[in-house]
Amino acid sequence: MEIKKYIEVFFRDFAAFAGISFYLILTAIFFFVNFELAKKLLYGLIITYVVVVLIRSFYFKERPNKEEYRNFLEKLDASSFPSIHSCRATIISFLLSDYLKNNFVTALLILSMSLVIYSRIYLKKHYWFDVVAGFLLGVAIYLFLLFL
Repeated sequence: MEIKKYIEVFFRDFAAFAGISFYLILTAIFFFVNFELAKKLLYGLIITYVVVVLIRSFYFKERPNKEEYRNFLEKLDASSFPSIHSCRATIISFLLSDYLKNNFVTALLILSMSLVIYSRIYLKKHYWFDVVAGFLLGVAIYLFLLFL
């Protein structure tokens, strides 16, 4: 494989760290480790989807690599704004950083979050504006969860 293909595979696989499966597994693990953190992760996921579905219901933005859709749910998924991956990566990173309170782990979480966010651009799933909006939405949800 050429180097560009390796980079694409790396970013595709790395983006899985903010995928729905990873998020739900992480939440399930924390139900046994720290129930309060698990609740915040779950609430963060629910709030993310409610907000994003509302936004995408009224504002459709094509992805850089346009996706076809035949119904409302597929149209929601084909919309680019805001980036759910960026939002989930931000929520995971900030909540875990707050929970673990370790500078080294925080640096790793921020690096991971940044790589997930950049992967969405590199893989042509989102534009910069989409991932910045997803990041800001994640920060807002994180701050809301702190005061919950």
